[in-house]
Amino acid sequence: MLILCTYLLTPHNLVGQNSETIHTIYLIGNTANLSDQSELANLLKEQISSAPQNSTLLFLGDNITDTGVPDSSSAFWEESRDKAQNLKSMIANYQGETYFIPGEEDWNQGKKDGWFRIKNQQQLLDTLFLDEGVHFLPKEACPGPEEVDLNDEITLVIVDSQWILHPWDKPKEESSCLVKSTGDLLNKIEEILKRNSQGVRQFCIN
Repeated sequence: MLILCTYLLTPHNLVGQNSETIHTIYLIGNTANLSDQSELANLLKEQISSAPQNSTLLFLGDNITDTGVPDSSSAFWEESRDKAQNLKSMIANYQGETYFIPGEEDWNQGKKDGWFRIKNQQQLLDTLFLDEGVHFLPKEACPGPEEVDLNDEITLVIVDSQWILHPWDKPKEESSCLVKSTGDLLNKIEEILKRNSQGVRQFCIN
């Protein structure tokens, strides 16, 4: 079974053969500029406060600001850091694993410095959530796909679609990315889906 991620904050309960929930996945997107006291923030905190241990939280892109994360020398760096810390406080009591996935705004809406801004976001989140079960994927502005085995039956597949669409500099042939072209990316996704054909596949793409 293939399940596509959506932006609406709602738990997806994945059910096993005995009709029992084997894993719950919480999905949220467009959290750039999210206020701690907003209706969405309160809903997020309410949902994950009662989350079962066998659960995962996914941020589906456009995570911190609507122009990505600037360099630390920028006048807007502290604002980006504060907004990231705000997200951290919202999920502080969540016990499951959390994944941040890039979106168009994280690449500065496809502008020329998008590659640098997405790498800045990874560095900020990796530093802020050091050893706390929070992950930014794919790393190094690579397209993925990343495979995450949530349990023996469920595989999470993460792809950064903005890498495909970005018209400016981005990691390609000279990079350390496993995938270096759109064709290679599609072939790799097909390979993963075939390899996991008997399980539940949660496919996440912005």
